[in-house]
Amino acid sequence: MNEYVVFKLITGEQVIGTLLNDVSEGIVVLNPIIIQMVHAIRDGDHIEQAVTSRFCHFAEDNVFAFHHRNLIYKKKLDPNMIPYYARIIKAMNSADNNDDVQPAKEQTDISKGRILH
Repeated sequence: MNEYVVFKLITGEQVIGTLLNDVSEGIVVLNPIIIQMVHAIRDGDHIEQAVTSRFCHFAEDNVFAFHHRNLIYKKKLDPNMIPYYARIIKAMNSADNNDDVQPAKEQTDISKGRILH
């Protein structure tokens, strides 16, 4: 059975994911998702809502290692949150499969701030 975790990085990000391994050096997590709580006003009421994003948008896979020295805490994810996490992952994977990726016509040389043709 999968073990789902929530952890906080020393940089402040709160992350949820599927724990693959927990060793003395750190943890290995599948599909980590950053959770940010944002304040909003809806119908005149102040509310707090969760906003999610991938831990890393540019990696080829979805498995990440986090060293224990970079963690403030690691806890089991509330079982009531697991279906929400599963829906987020399903939606993100579905979006990935539906992307029409077009080959780049130009490349940007970030180090020099110019476009290469």
